[in-house]
Amino acid sequence: MAESLPVIIDTDCGVDDAVALWWALTSPRLDVVAFTTVWGNVGVDGAAGNVGRILDALGRGDLAIALGGDEPFAPAPELRVADFIHGSDGLGNTFRPEPTNRPSDETAVALLRRIVDERPGEITIITLGPLSNIAAAIAQDPTWPTRVKDLYVMGGAVAVQGNALPQGEANIAHDPAAADVVARADWPNPPMLVGLDVTLAATFTPAIFDLLAEQRNPAAAFLDEPMLFYRTFGSTLSPPG
Repeated sequence: MAESLPVIIDTDCGVDDAVALWWALTSPRLDVVAFTTVWGNVGVDGAAGNVGRILDALGRGDLAIALGGDEPFAPAPELRVADFIHGSDGLGNTFRPEPTNRPSDETAVALLRRIVDERPGEITIITLGPLSNIAAAIAQDPTWPTRVKDLYVMGGAVAVQGNALPQGEANIAHDPAAADVVARADWPNPPMLVGLDVTLAATFTPAIFDLLAEQRNPAAAFLDEPMLFYRTFGSTLSPPG
């Protein structure tokens, strides 16, 4: 079996990110090194709290959470917070208890720069929210991207309409200047953009949701209620599922 891929995940941790984080933390294909949080679906502190709740549920208190930006890297469109999709807490208004896993004293940009510089050419970065933290790291050190193994971005819309603006997907539309900085940076490999063209086609079936509702394992027990909330309005933006 191939070695697991060391990754840092940068997230604004709404419902969809919570599902992704649970998968990442339990997949043998990934070695999650740390988390950085960014504003977006919720504020940066709320995102960190939700990451902490997931780590608590999985008994992973060994992983650092670093707080990042709570505003765009540069002036950006004023978009409403998607609390009607993610809930005001980012987890479908489930209002889970405060996590024991708290953010570190290190900032997101400091953590990103430190770990990549300690392990040049090894770390893959996965972003699930606006690109504010990544742009800020590049602004501090334009050579930093050259030491990142790969960058995967959940964001963008190519051949479909946006979900935040007519042609704007939320993670890009929330901080377009940051996306511009990231796109122009000197990465060793072209970043992979996973946009709405992909995510709107990657839907669950009614049978999967029925199984989820049975809450047979810790993942289902944690994610069933948030996913039920998310489906109410989130499914209006995509085919059923």
